[in-house]
Amino acid sequence: MKPKAAKGNRVYSIMHVNSDGNLSPIEIDRVYKFVALSFIAKQGGDGFVFFDDFKGYRVDTGMIDVDVFMEYLTGLARVYNPTE
Repeated sequence: MKPKAAKGNRVYSIMHVNSDGNLSPIEIDRVYKFVALSFIAKQGGDGFVFFDDFKGYRVDTGMIDVDVFMEYLTGLARVYNPTE
């Protein structure tokens, strides 16, 4: 990502994690599923409207972000808090 580049030129590469754990570039003709926080997906008031184009393809699970995160943490055997 190039945050100081002109709009439309800031992201120059997008990768996804394969089933074997390796990274690969996304393919323009494939369909990918992904998760977004509700603030982003529902236009949280910051003027970001990217997801408007995907109305027929998105699913609102009704889950609250913090609840999903807590469920994820609960399923882990151990959570680490590294010192930075």
